[in-house]
This record gives sequence, structure tokens and C-alpha cells, in this order.
Amino acid sequence: MKISTLIVVAALIGLCLAAPPSAEEMGMTPDEWSNWVYSQYGVYGMRPSRAANLVGMILFIILWAIQGALALYYRQWWFGGAFFCGICLEFLGYLGRFLSTWDLQNLNEFILQIVCLTLAPAFIMAGVYCLLAKFVVIYGESYSRVAPLVYTLIFVACDLISIVIQAVGGGISATALYDNKSTDDGTHIMVAGMAFQVFTMSIFFIMTTDFLWRVHKGIRNPNVADSRANDPEIIAIRESPKMKYFVIATYIAFGFVFTRSVYRVVELAEGWYGNLLQHEAYLLVLDGLMMLIAITILTVFYPGFVWGRTHINAGAVKHSKSEKNEFQDVQQEHYPEQQEYPEQRDDGSYGKETESSV
Repeated sequence: MKISTLIVVAALIGLCLAAPPSAEEMGMTPDEWSNWVYSQYGVYGMRPSRAANLVGMILFIILWAIQGALALYYRQWWFGGAFFCGICLEFLGYLGRFLSTWDLQNLNEFILQIVCLTLAPAFIMAGVYCLLAKFVVIYGESYSRVAPLVYTLIFVACDLISIVIQAVGGGISATALYDNKSTDDGTHIMVAGMAFQVFTMSIFFIMTTDFLWRVHKGIRNPNVADSRANDPEIIAIRESPKMKYFVIATYIAFGFVFTRSVYRVVELAEGWYGNLLQHEAYLLVLDGLMMLIAITILTVFYPGFVWGRTHINAGAVKHSKSEKNEFQDVQQEHYPEQQEYPEQRDDGSYGKETESSV
């Protein structure tokens, strides 16, 4: 085992041991122990690591700047905008934790970090969701069970619902915390919002896998025409090795965000003073590190690196093959001088026989 690995493991063990002793160890009743923990560790129930949260701030602000620059250069407005907001929330979350190390009883900083870190992945997933619709346009609508626009509408709508539910729950919990009342009601609403987010992500994974499996096996709907699959630009994108790596990278990044989301559901289900929240190592690894890796992957494998500034209209609708052929007939009649696109065969292929690979 490498020395660096041992250092990381030792640091994580140290963070776990930094949690306060239990009521049994202190010889206190639960109420006495809760009062003691609050007096010593404030609303966190432990002392956040100043160094670890500072590192989180620095890394996320670097990714924020890179993602912003890439979005502007490649004109990836939806993907870039979603990631821009999500990474900004990650930065603000760790900023709140960093500032809290000087005042553990500051409610504003505590609420800032818990709300921002809870909402951030929903914005990251909003960017990822739009990629499936673009995959459909690139590989062809005839492989898909629904139109690209339907994927976008379904998952973005569900994502927005999740964000609203979590925000409402966070607001209720914050108000209760300020009034020194129970935060359980707001926490339960936040957990419901995050659970809905995990459910949406699961459906997204299933539908994405189904589509790519159909591409891999060449399973097309012969009654559906592809809108741009035979465009030279799209063919070049589809046949580029970068596209295959990008699809794989998207899957891996999704896995890290999904892991983080499941952890957060379990964490908040215990309440704001649960065991997981009182051990910062869990948050740093299963939340911060997971999001950091996911965002880094989709920064290294940025969509613009694959299709440049090519505008891939994910709002395209599915057309029947007869409608497509009618359009081509009219185009040839009125504009015979224009280059003819190859006719789509019954199996949905164009021109020369080629194998689709993902």
C-alpha cells in the first residue's frame, strides 16, 4: 500500500475519532448529553475540520472557474449553466462549514452549508439529464422509445420538483432552528425531496441504459426517422472515439453523484443531530469527494471536447419515416441542385453498412 494511501486512511480515522464521546461514555442522560454537546460543539455536534473544508472551497472554486470558461467558449448554455450553479452551491456549502469553525453556534453558517450542499447535486444532475437527449439525436431517434424532448421534459421537471421540495424542507427546518423548535418536519420534507431525486436518477439510469443497449444491438424502430443522424457533422461526432469515452465518463460521474445522493438520504433520515452528521469523515468522503470526482470527470470529458460548438437540438421530435421521405421528395423537387441525403433503409440505417458502437 502506498504511503499516500496510508496518510489518507489515517486522516479519515482521525476525523472519525474527532466526534464527541457518547452519552454512555460521559455517564450522562440523553438530555444532559445533548446539552453538553451543544455547549461544546454547537449545532454541528462536532468540530468541522478547518483545513479539509478550506481545501474543498479551493477545489470547487477552481472547477467553477474552469466550467464557466468552457461553457462560454463551447456555448454549452444548459449543461454549463446547471454545472455553474451546482458548483457554486458546493463552494458556498464548504464556505459555510469553513466559517463555522470560528463559531460553532452560528446558525446562519450552519444553514448555509446544509442547504447548499443538499441542493447542489440536483443542479449537477440537471446538466447530466440533458445529455441523454443529445445522445438520442447523435445516435438516432429510431433507437429511442421516446423523442429526445420527452427525456428532457421528464427529467428536468422531476429535478425541479426535487429542488423545490428540498428547498421548502430546508426553509421550514431553518425557521424551526431559529425559533429553537424541532426541525423534524422540515427534515422529513428534505428527505422526501432527496428520495424523489434518487428515484428520478434510478429511472434515468434505466432509460439511458435501455437506449444505449438498443444502439449497441442495432435495435431500431423502422417506423421512426432520424432527424440528424445522417448529417456529416453528427456522423463525425458519433464515429469519433471521444464519443465512446464521453458516454463511459458520463456513466461513471453519474455513479458518484448517485452514491452521494443515497448517502445524504440516509444521513438526513437520522436527523440534524444523527450519527452520520456528527462524523465529518462521512460527509467529506461520501458527499464532498463523490461530487468532486463527478464534476472533475465531466470537466476533463467536457461535452464541448466531443462535439465542439455544434448545436445539437435536443428539442427534436420523432417523425415517421413516411413524413421524412415526403420531405425529401419535396426538397428534391424544388431544390434539385442541393446535395441529396442518403435514404433511410427499412432497418433505419443510412448509406454504407456501418456498425454502431457505444
